[in-house]
Amino acid sequence: MVSIPPRHYCIISNPVCRDEEGKPIQYKHGQVKLRHGDSEVRLEQDPFPLYPGEVSGTILPLQVVHADTAIHLKAIRDFDEKVDSKETVRRVAGEEWLFVGPATYIPQVEAEIIEVVHAIILTANQALRLRARRELIDSTKKTRMAGEEWLVRMQGSYLPNAYEEVVRKVDAQILTEEVALRLKATRAFVDVFEKQRKAGEEWLVTNEMADTHIPDIDEIVVSTIHRTSLTSRQFCVLVNPVDERGRPQVGKRQLIRGEKNFFLYPGEVLEKGVQNVFVLGQEEALVLKAKEECEEELPASSAQRGMLGIPLIPLLGAKVEAIHLVMSIFFVLNVLTRGVSWAIEAVQSPVVASLVVLLLAFTLGGRQSGKVKRGPGQRWMVYGPLEYLPSLEVDVVEKRKAMVQIEALNLYLFFFDRSAAF
Repeated sequence: MVSIPPRHYCIISNPVCRDEEGKPIQYKHGQVKLRHGDSEVRLEQDPFPLYPGEVSGTILPLQVVHADTAIHLKAIRDFDEKVDSKETVRRVAGEEWLFVGPATYIPQVEAEIIEVVHAIILTANQALRLRARRELIDSTKKTRMAGEEWLVRMQGSYLPNAYEEVVRKVDAQILTEEVALRLKATRAFVDVFEKQRKAGEEWLVTNEMADTHIPDIDEIVVSTIHRTSLTSRQFCVLVNPVDERGRPQVGKRQLIRGEKNFFLYPGEVLEKGVQNVFVLGQEEALVLKAKEECEEELPASSAQRGMLGIPLIPLLGAKVEAIHLVMSIFFVLNVLTRGVSWAIEAVQSPVVASLVVLLLAFTLGGRQSGKVKRGPGQRWMVYGPLEYLPSLEVDVVEKRKAMVQIEALNLYLFFFDRSAAF
């Protein structure tokens, strides 16, 4: 006799055939008819004998399927599965499905157990990347094609379908004021911000758009971009700046001076990086060169100097015009009355030589206006004290110091560069 206790089962091989009333079918000689090669599951019941030819398997407990758990089943032959008292589902050989808990699973000889599936817990800022093993309808009632991948962004537990393959968990990237993400589209799609992206297109996601970002299936993270910060004494030249639509304007350059914070968008580069504003002392000057025709607004100190770098400032309380006039009259009268030989001898004196230099400097210098037009390749100098920010059309060739410094007279002489036009 075989005795099956409650919540247990036994698989009987070569079971006896039964009629509609459940009675064994017998041949005319009294031998029972068997279903050779077949099996059946028997649950708890009164002790029963085995008919000749029947083989009893091991008595096993029924499998309990807990919440957030399922059994992955596969049909090994066609049959009708009774879901409940009113519904029956037709299963075909090779079909796969899930028996979802909490429930007790009653084994079926027409189906085999592939595995026990556990729900995956998704916390905040997490997503689950899935791949379809065949055409299916996902949990959002959307049709997925074989091989297609998508993200499940819902927070909580998620139980993958029988035809859904878990690729991996995806963690969100945290975006701050200092960090942004540079993304690239692998194919045309509409992103989570409802923007149409084309294959190969690159863009930035900053914390102004979202605090966190989970890269979509059709996005790849190219790199993490750190914010560029400029102080009040710094500047940079931005090459290929993007327009309002986020597209780089190839060949265009933009001058940016601090204080300012910004991210470099795809395609943008900094020419020579972040640079410091040129701070010139009284005895310093810059040699500049125009890369193209431009109109430059000269600083006040440079507009008041000549090519020798001598400032037109009041000396000994007198005005520049008066000094210039007196010096000019003094030299002209002496040359007329004493001759040119006197001028040659007088210049050999250090004091007179200094006065001659001042006269020449005042005559040749101090005649430029605040705005000057420059041609391509033209060179000139600007003098301190000042803070100088070169424009886009100007290159800084070098920084120089005065060769002669007479601080008592506020006199600074710079080397004369014949290739420069002052």
